[in-house]
Amino acid sequence: MFSEISYNTNLFVNRIQIIFGVILFAGLNKLSRKYIPDSFIKKDRIFQYHTYTYSIIHSVLISVPCLLYLFDYISKTTTSFFIDLSIGYAIYDLTVVINNYEIFDWRGIFIHHIAMLLLLSYRETYFDEVAKGMLSEIATIFLNISWILYQSNKTNTIFFKLNSIVVLILYFFTRVLSFPYLTFTLIINYNLNIIIYIMSCTLSVLNIYWFKLLINKAISVKNNKKE
Repeated sequence: MFSEISYNTNLFVNRIQIIFGVILFAGLNKLSRKYIPDSFIKKDRIFQYHTYTYSIIHSVLISVPCLLYLFDYISKTTTSFFIDLSIGYAIYDLTVVINNYEIFDWRGIFIHHIAMLLLLSYRETYFDEVAKGMLSEIATIFLNISWILYQSNKTNTIFFKLNSIVVLILYFFTRVLSFPYLTFTLIINYNLNIIIYIMSCTLSVLNIYWFKLLINKAISVKNNKKE
């Protein structure tokens, strides 16, 4: 009886935290559009620019707590709060992408967010693996910065070049290598619903595909500079 009450209480708290996450990132999006300058961004990319700003905040809010958790600086409960915020972010961002699908690579983002929602929702069984997986958001911080610099015609700056190198390195280690390893860990160590394995494999393949696109883009930018 008491365990059931505890479970229901935790479920209620999680849902409140997720709702708070949705409201938080919706608010951040509105604040970004109202207060963050965007005159330096290409006009047809301004809408996306503001989604990248709250995406950077999300990446910091989830990657830092997960890193602190893995080094035993904060508790599982505290980390779980930030993971619920991340679920709220994914839900909100998914609505933004669906409502504006014509300006996004909506298929890739849709698949990524659905997989992310399913994997995070069942995190209690494999919490440490989730925390390790969310370290991939560190790469997203630098990736978004590179996108902003690219859209503001700053590709000739040293900062853009250094940031792009950091992106490729972090993306390779925290996504291309990490996700297949974490998927393998889930398969051999846990008896989970097959959907979880499929979602984890999907993210692994998606990250490899996106990394290939990043490499091609880096080569394209480099070649354009030579011309």
